[in-house]
Amino acid sequence: MLASVHEYAGDHPAARSSIVLAATAALGIGGFLFFLGHAARGGHSLPALLGGRSASLPLLVIGALVTGSSMRLPRAEIPAVAGIGLLDVGANALFAAAAQRGYLSIVSVLGSEYPVVTVLLAQTVLHERISRPQKAGIALALVGVGIVSVN
Repeated sequence: MLASVHEYAGDHPAARSSIVLAATAALGIGGFLFFLGHAARGGHSLPALLGGRSASLPLLVIGALVTGSSMRLPRAEIPAVAGIGLLDVGANALFAAAAQRGYLSIVSVLGSEYPVVTVLLAQTVLHERISRPQKAGIALALVGVGIVSVN
């Protein structure tokens, strides 16, 4: 993977760093959902959710210490951050329930579509422009979900 990162990013440290961070995030999210799905099939989704949330806090603190980032939030943003956290845990709980009661192959595909929601929220809330390739990607992703759900 590192060879392909170097080939793509060349001598641009920021580009290499972004690619490595994106790959690390993908592995982390994918691993969490993989283990959450397996825990849910065994009827252990609540301990898996609590374990995942308990493990994420020390990782966040370590990341902040390593990068020198502040973890302070303005008081006005605390309700929004708490709401986001509750929505995240709720989404993971629904993923676990769906994995427990349905086909993990379909549930994981549907769960992987969360970036589409993020892009649409960025357009709606932040008024970001969605390019034609991004629109095509969203359309293809949604068509793919439709195809998978039919089979």
